[in-house]
Amino acid sequence: MSQEKARSFIQQVNEDEALKRKVKALNGDLNGLLAVAAEAGYSFSVEDWRTVIKMMESGELSEFDLEHVVGGAAPTPAPVPIPYPNWWPK
Repeated sequence: MSQEKARSFIQQVNEDEALKRKVKALNGDLNGLLAVAAEAGYSFSVEDWRTVIKMMESGELSEFDLEHVVGGAAPTPAPVPIPYPNWWPK
C-alpha cells in the first residue's frame, strides 16, 4: 500500500510544477523527499520509494498494475503507467 502512495506522490509531483521544483531542489536527498511527501499528505518509506523507482527504471508492473491486467479486463479504468520521474536523479 505504501508503494502505491509513493506512486501517487510521483504522479502528483509530475502534475504540480511548484511541488516539482521543491523536489528537484532536494538533489536526491531521500529524507528531504519523505518530508516533502509528508507535507503533501503522502506517507511511505525509503524502501517503498526505492522499490517503486527500481520498478519504473525496469518497466516492471506493480502488484496494483498486475491486478488490473489479469483476465484482460478491468471493472474500473486501468491505471496509466507512470514513467520514471525525470525530476529525480538516477
